[in-house]
Amino acid sequence: MSDNVEKNERRLDKRILIIYLLSFVVLQVVALTATLLIPDMQEDAVLFARVLSILNLLWYGGLTVILFKVARIYLFKNQWIYFTQDIPRSIGLVAIGFGAVLAANAIINVTLMQMGLDVDPENQAALEGLLEGGPIAIAALILFAGIFAPIVEELVFRKGLWDIIERFAGLVGAIVLNSLAFGLIHILADLGTDSMAWVNMIPYFAMGLMISLIYYFSGKIIFVPIFVHIVYNMFALLAIFLIF
Repeated sequence: MSDNVEKNERRLDKRILIIYLLSFVVLQVVALTATLLIPDMQEDAVLFARVLSILNLLWYGGLTVILFKVARIYLFKNQWIYFTQDIPRSIGLVAIGFGAVLAANAIINVTLMQMGLDVDPENQAALEGLLEGGPIAIAALILFAGIFAPIVEELVFRKGLWDIIERFAGLVGAIVLNSLAFGLIHILADLGTDSMAWVNMIPYFAMGLMISLIYYFSGKIIFVPIFVHIVYNMFALLAIFLIF
């Protein structure tokens, strides 16, 4: 890799993380403002679900547009070409990644249940709660949880954070630490209020680990983990819809 290419990669990694962190802060401010402007929201489950789903849709949708613009050369003049060069291989890797995530979570959930630990991840509970918001919330949920969130999270964790960690901690460090960060972000809202928060993090860590491994074995083609994540989230949403 030439010095110019490496500098551009480092600049892109930093920009992805900075954009994500700044947008996260903005989201918290907007959410707090919404609760102040609409005081009845906390008492009205349907209204709360609608507002929350719309905020998430705007956040993840906006982030997707911004990150696509910031990383357009990396994504569409580099990674997409690699992904489409061998479609059967790419689809096969996505299928393997999806199967690995399913298997890992199944094993972990069964193991934790046998240990007497009732795992109810905050993120899944929140998604179930959004179904109470009616068609608007459900449509927003499908878009942000099924499509936009996987795109954003893979760019952040498997691209930006991975590359930065790998420069200091090597390959194993990148795989493990970015998976830990991926797990942490999904139980962040429960920290300090739920004694099961750290246990609930385990399935997300396992998901991050499986996706990280398939990303590495794909030759670091970012669209492989993006599609693995999309397929898995869509599968999880379908399961929630059927159960609910």
